[in-house]
Amino acid sequence: MLFELLLKMSPVRTVGPLIASVLLTVVAGGANAATLDPKVMEHAIQYLSVLRGKAVPAEGEEWLQQRWLDESSYAPKRVARQIDHLAVLFEQHQDKKDKLALANSRAEFLKNIYCTAAQSSDPDTASLRDLLAPDELVLAADCALGLVVTRFDVEGLVASHALVATAVGHHHDQEREVEITTAQIKDWFPDAALAEKELLARAEIRHAVLARFWSRINGTREQQALIDAIRSQAKADIKEPAREIENLAISKLGDVDYLAKVGDDVLKAPMIASYVEFLERIAGNVLSSRDRAWLQDVFLKVFQKDPKKALTELNNVQSLNRDYHASSAADVRAKMDQDWAIRLHCHFTSSGDPDEQQLAVMLFSHDPVTFSDCDSMQIKRKSQTILAEAKGQMLTEGDIGDALRFASIMLGRPLLPEEESIVRSDSMRSFDRSVDKWSENQTFYRAFLGEIDQRQDSHFLTMNKRKELFDAIYCNLKSSNEPFSDDYIRMFQRHEAIQFEDCERVRVTTKDEIEAFVSVLDFLSLINGKPPLSQAAIAELLTTIDSRDLNRAESMRLALDEWWSLLSLEEKVTAIKSMREQGITPDADAETIGSFFNHVERMVVVLNARNKSCETLAVTIQGMTALYAAGLGPNGVTANSPSGLPGEQLAGLVSATNAARAICKGVYGG
Repeated sequence: MLFELLLKMSPVRTVGPLIASVLLTVVAGGANAATLDPKVMEHAIQYLSVLRGKAVPAEGEEWLQQRWLDESSYAPKRVARQIDHLAVLFEQHQDKKDKLALANSRAEFLKNIYCTAAQSSDPDTASLRDLLAPDELVLAADCALGLVVTRFDVEGLVASHALVATAVGHHHDQEREVEITTAQIKDWFPDAALAEKELLARAEIRHAVLARFWSRINGTREQQALIDAIRSQAKADIKEPAREIENLAISKLGDVDYLAKVGDDVLKAPMIASYVEFLERIAGNVLSSRDRAWLQDVFLKVFQKDPKKALTELNNVQSLNRDYHASSAADVRAKMDQDWAIRLHCHFTSSGDPDEQQLAVMLFSHDPVTFSDCDSMQIKRKSQTILAEAKGQMLTEGDIGDALRFASIMLGRPLLPEEESIVRSDSMRSFDRSVDKWSENQTFYRAFLGEIDQRQDSHFLTMNKRKELFDAIYCNLKSSNEPFSDDYIRMFQRHEAIQFEDCERVRVTTKDEIEAFVSVLDFLSLINGKPPLSQAAIAELLTTIDSRDLNRAESMRLALDEWWSLLSLEEKVTAIKSMREQGITPDADAETIGSFFNHVERMVVVLNARNKSCETLAVTIQGMTALYAAGLGPNGVTANSPSGLPGEQLAGLVSATNAARAICKGVYGG
C-alpha cells in the first residue's frame, strides 16, 4: 500500500481560492515577460468560463492572457502557481462535477471581482468586472457587507423549492419562479432585512449543500421523516419548509458527507488535510494545488483497496501532528520532522511503487537530500550543506534561504533569479569579510522571520515592522559604498516601486503604499455610499499628501481587511453606522483617520483573541464530552471509571470550560 511506512508512526488542507488575486493585479510588462504554459492558461480560462456560466469571449481570452504575461514579468513563479491553481480547479470540476465546490468558488470569485471594481476607478478593474461579472449575471449587491446576488443564487433558491416540492408531491413551476424572482431582485434587495439578504446571497451554496445532503440520506428513515414532517404542515407554499431543510442540511452535512465509502468505513475530506500538513513540514514547502489534488486522488484509490488500513494511517498521522503542536520547543519539533524525513527518504529509496516515487519527488525537490546512509539512518539535505566555515561558525544553504526569504519580504514580492544570485553572493561575501557581522545579521533575520511566523493572525503588525525596516535599509543603501549596494537599490526600485524618497527623514514612499492608501480611501467611500476616487482625484491627492499619511498605508489596509473579515454581518452593520456618525470619511483629517485605524488595529487583536478562546471552548467541551462518556461525572471519578482521572483534573477542565464560555459570551458578547 502507498506510504506503507507511515503505519508505523493525516483533511487535503484547503487553501482559500486564489481565483481573483492573480486577475486583479495588472502590472506593466515588457520583453522579459515569462512564458506560461498555453495548456494551463487554456484550462484556467475554461474554469473562468465555468464560473461565469458561459464561455469567455475570444477578445476576453486575449485580454486575460496579456495581463497574465505582463504580471509574470514581475512575479513569474507566483503567477504560474496561481494560474495552475485555476487550471487544477477546472480539471477537478471536469472529473468530479462537484456542485458544492463550484458554488463556493463561484460565490467568492464573483464577489471579489464585482466588489473590487465597485471600490476602484481603475479602468482595467472595470474591464475585468464587465468581462467576468457583468450586470446580467450580478443582479444585486451590497459590497460594504460583502453580499452579492447572482443569477446562480436565484436558480439555487428556486431549485431548493423545487426539490422539496417534488419530494412531497407538490407541483412547482421552477422556470416561472426564476423569472419572477429575477425581475423583483433589484427593487427588493436594497430594503430587505439583513437575514434575507444573506440567505439570498448564499442561495446557490445553500442549495448545493441541500442537494448533497438529500442525496446522502436518500432512501433512509431520516429522509422519509423529513418528507412526512413537511406534509404534516399542510402548506401549499413550500418556501419556508425548504429554508428549514436547508438549515438542517447545513448543520448536518458534515455528519453524513464523505469522499468515499466502503461498507461502514468512510473517507472524509478533512481527514486528508492533516496528512498534507505533515507532508508539508517534511518538504519544507507548501504543496501546490496540483500536488494536493494528486494526493487526494491517491488516497481515494488506496481507501477503495483497503479502507481500514488507510484510515489507520490517517489517524496515526493526525496523532503525530497533535504531538508536534503539543511541543513548545522548536528544536524538539525540528527533530521530529528530521526523524521522519530520514525514515521516509530511506523507505522511498527501496520502493518500487510509482506513487511513492512521485511522493518522494514532491517531498524532496524543494530541499533535496544530498547525502544519505540508511544503514545508520542519517541524511543531509541541501539546506544543511556547509558552504563555508570560520571561527567555529558555519554558513549553510539554510542560512542563504533565510536571507532570501528576508529580502523577498522586504521587497514585498518573490525574488527574480538574478536577484537571488545577488543575495547569495552578498551573503557569502559578508561571511568571508566578518563572521561576527554575518552572525549578527543572521540572528536578526531569524528573529524577524520567527516573529512573522508567530503573527499569522495579525499581519498588520508584521507590516508595521517591515515598513520601518524597509525605509531604514533603503536609506542606508543610498549612502553606502559597500559592494552590492547599487544592486540592492535597483532591486528596491524595480518596476518603479519607489515613488518618493526623503532619506534625511528616513522616509520612503512606494507604489504599493500609494495603492494601499487609495484602497483605504475607496473603502471609506464605499462605507459612506460615495463613488471611488477618480483617477484625476488620485493624481491631485499625490501632489498634496504628506508622506507621513502614507507611512502606515499597507498596514492600515491589512488591518482593515482583517477587521472586516472577522466581523459578523450584524457587527458590520453596527460598524458602518458608527463610522458614519463619527465622520470616518475619505476627506476626514489625518488625525481622525489615524485614530480610527488605531481602533481597528486594537479590535483585530481583540477579535482574534475571541476566536481563539471560542476554539479553546469547543475543544474543551469536546474533551469533557469524552470524559463523561468514559464514566466520569462532575465530581470526579465514578466507581466504574476506566481512566482513573483524578477529580482535581476534571475540576480543572470544568473550570477551563466555564472560563472559555465567559470569554466568548461575556467579554465579547458572542
